Amino acid sequence: MNEKDANSVMSSKVKLGADASAAARPEPPRDLVSQADKQTHWCYGFSELSRGMKTLRNSRDKNELFQRLQAVHPDSRRRWGSMSARQMVCHLSDGFRMYMNLKPVQQVPFHARGLVRFVALYVPIPWPHGFRTVPELDQQVGGTPPVEFYKDVEDLGGLVERFIRQPRDFTWQAHPQFGELSEKEWMRLGYLHMDHHLRQFGA
Repeated sequence: MNEKDANSVMSSKVKLGADASAAARPEPPRDLVSQADKQTHWCYGFSELSRGMKTLRNSRDKNELFQRLQAVHPDSRRRWGSMSARQMVCHLSDGFRMYMNLKPVQQVPFHARGLVRFVALYVPIPWPHGFRTVPELDQQVGGTPPVEFYKDVEDLGGLVERFIRQPRDFTWQAHPQFGELSEKEWMRLGYLHMDHHLRQFGA
C-alpha cells in the first residue's frame, strides 16, 4: 500500500468514526424543540408588545390623561353606558381607592382569571362597553356620589398622584376580577381604566 492509499484509508476511518459518533448522539424530540422555540418567540413577542404600551409609570402618559380629563365638563355627553360625567369622575376615583385598599371590595368568582387579565391588560384593543363593575364602584349602588364637579376632578388627580408615588404609603388590594397584580400591571390597569372612561365621554 502506497502513502496515497494509506492516507485515503485513514481519512475514511476518521469519517466513519465521526458519523458513528454523530449517530450515537440522540436528537432531542421534535415536539420539545418546537415548544422551546414557541416559548422563546412568545416571550420575545410579549416583551416587544408590552414595551410600547401606555402606563401610569410613564409621566408623559399620565399627563396625556390629565389633559384629556380637562376636556370633560359637567354636561359632557356620554357615548355609551348610563353614567353622567360627574358620576364617571367619582367612579374613576373609587377605582383608585379600591386599588390602594382605601375602599374594600368583595372578590368576584371568576373563571380563567389569568387569561382575562392578560387580554384586558396586554391585547391592544379598546375595552368593550358594558363590562359590569363591582357593586362598591357602581354609581347606582355603592359608589361615591358626586359633590362638586371640579373638586371631584381635583380629588381624582390627587388619587392618581398618590397611586404612582414612590415609596408607596399603601398596600395593594387584590383586584376583584383579576386577582393579585404586580406593580407594573397596576400601572397599566390604572391607565386603561381612565382611558376607557375618558373615551366614554369623547375625551
